[in-house]
Formats: sequence, C-alpha cells, structure tokens
Amino acid sequence: MNNSLKVKKLYEISSKNEEIRRLNTLKDAISKINHLLLHVKKESVLYQKVCDILIKTGEFNFISIDLFNTEKNKINCAAFAGKENGNSRQIETPVILTKDTDKILIVNDIAADSIFKPWRSNILYRNYKAMAQVPLICNKKIIGNLNVYSGIENLFKNQETKFLKEVANDIAIGVKSIRYEKELERNYINTKRSLYETIDSIALISERRDSYTAGHQKRVAALTKAIAKEMKLDANMTEGIYLTSILHDIGKMCIPLSILSKPAYLSKAEMMLIQSHSKEGYDILKNIEFPWPIAKTILQHHERIDGSGYPYRLKDKDILIEAKILAIADTIEAMSSHRPYRPAVGLDKALKEISKNKGILYDSSIVSVCIDLFKNKKFKF
Repeated sequence: MNNSLKVKKLYEISSKNEEIRRLNTLKDAISKINHLLLHVKKESVLYQKVCDILIKTGEFNFISIDLFNTEKNKINCAAFAGKENGNSRQIETPVILTKDTDKILIVNDIAADSIFKPWRSNILYRNYKAMAQVPLICNKKIIGNLNVYSGIENLFKNQETKFLKEVANDIAIGVKSIRYEKELERNYINTKRSLYETIDSIALISERRDSYTAGHQKRVAALTKAIAKEMKLDANMTEGIYLTSILHDIGKMCIPLSILSKPAYLSKAEMMLIQSHSKEGYDILKNIEFPWPIAKTILQHHERIDGSGYPYRLKDKDILIEAKILAIADTIEAMSSHRPYRPAVGLDKALKEISKNKGILYDSSIVSVCIDLFKNKKFKF
C-alpha cells in the first residue's frame, strides 16, 4: 500500500473514531438529561441545567431556551449557556420559529442564508456559522424554542438533528411532569383547605351547643399532637391524630344537654347514654372520606388495652395507635378539668392515674412519653 492510500486509510479511521466519539458524547448528554428529569422540580432549573449539559458536550458554542409568553404575546429567554471572549453572557437570539410553527429549522451556513440577514453581522461577529432551532411542544402546544449555535458549518446533519429533537422532547416531558406535579399540589392544598374548613365547621356546631366539650377537644388535640411528635410519628399521622382529637367528642351532640351539664353525679343509665357518644361520633363521620381513620379512631378512643373499655371491649392489638394516644390525652385532660358533676381532680392525680394503669389500661410507651412531656418538657394545656 502506497503512502497516499495509507494516509487516506488513517484519515478514514480517524474520522470514524471522531464520529463515534461525538455520538457517544451526545448519547451521554441524553442520559444526563433523562436523569435530570427524575429530580428537577422547577422549570427554570430544568431549562438552565439542560443548557449547561449541552454546552459541556463541546459540540456547540451557544445554547438558549426561549419561551412564549401568551399573555403578553412576547418571547422571553428562560435560560442560556455559552462563552464569548471568556465570559458567559446572553446574546440576542433571533427567533425564527413562532408559536404556530412546529418544524425544526436548520441553518448550516449563516453567512449565506437569507433568513439570517437581520442578525447576520451580530452572529458572524461571534463566529457562529450554523444554528438549529427546535420547537418545544408540551400538551400539543408550542411553548418555546431550543436554540443551538455552532462555530462549524454544516454541523447539523441527521444525527445532530435527531439528537436535538430528542433533547426538545425530553424538555417537554420534564415541563409536563413539573406542571402536572404543581397542579396536583394546588389541588391537594385546595382539598386540604376544604377538609380543614369542614372539620372547623363540625367543631363549631359542637362548640355552639356545648362550650365545655369544644374547649376539652382543643386541649386534648394539643396534647395528642405533642405526644405524636415526641413519638416521632410521621407528619401525616400526627396531623390526622390532631384533627381527630378536635372532633373526638362530636357524638355528644346526640346526648341531651341536660345530662351533659347535670350538676350532680350521673346515674348508671345516664352514664351508659354518655358512653354511647363514641359510637354516635363514628356514625356521624363514617361516611366522610377523610385521608385518616378519624371515624374509627373516635369509635375506639374509650377502648382499653386489657379489654375493659367500650363500646366493643377491644384489646391491645385490635386498637389503633391513634386511639391509644387519644385515650391517654383524653383521660389526662378530663381529670385535670372541671366537670359539672365534680371539681377538677388535678394534673398530678391524672398523671398518677395513667402511670398506675400503665400496661393495663393504657399503652406503656405512650404513657411514658406523655409523663415526660409534662414533667421534663414542660407541656401545658
């Protein structure tokens, strides 16, 4: 083989290796962008990180992402990356595509292409010789463009075009996901607000009928929340326990006020009627789809772990942890507060009561947490 053929062969091998290297670089960029989609939560971060990933491939000189502002009928630069004279800076990128055009635009020779005439001197001054502009389509609507500039003429061929289309598609997927999550978050916040308003309204009915019951429920709620936090229960369960406590005596609405406010000891029949309040509360709330077991917790909050409680004499393993917490907080508050038929027993005796029945009537670990709250953490109603 003569020298010219050897040179030609070496050139072909070198060109092939360079092409493989370039394709691997672009493939790696796609991989990084796909990984980015799993973690990014803000559109602005997505746009900037995509620009940064693309510029680091070394294949392009300048990247920008422009978005259409439909309200103001304007186009705004959302992110850019590129270095000119050693400094990162934004350039005025000509927007050739519009929100009504969904075709990719390739200009492989800016110096000769008439479409660039208004911006040619500015672009050529920066030594940009080719560009690609790819529409970003989200939910069948064009939301903006991906603009890519290169200092190499005829760079944007089949492989590069395919790559940029894939990048634009990934951006659109990311935007769609972020916007969907934001919509879910908005819906969740609105639903949660409605839920709190519903609970407040129910509690208000109770308060207007019997101010004692309302005050009791609020104080119990404060204690159950503190216990749940000390037990390091997750935030969602803690919230559910708190809201359940706000409503836990709602069943007393079904009991004659003359019995609830009777200034004398209750008869056995009257006490049995009052004990029905947990079942009545369950029946009032059981058909409301709360994200927590509110109705069931209310049903069980007078059960005791030895099976001596009511209404179903459930034992330890059959009682919800929420109900076990509520049972202890309810007992503490009730004994500490005045009743129409008896004066307050006092906090010290209330703590002795749950301590004495630790592991018998009340869950041992919850009792320990509760006592620690009052004695060492200075909890107060």
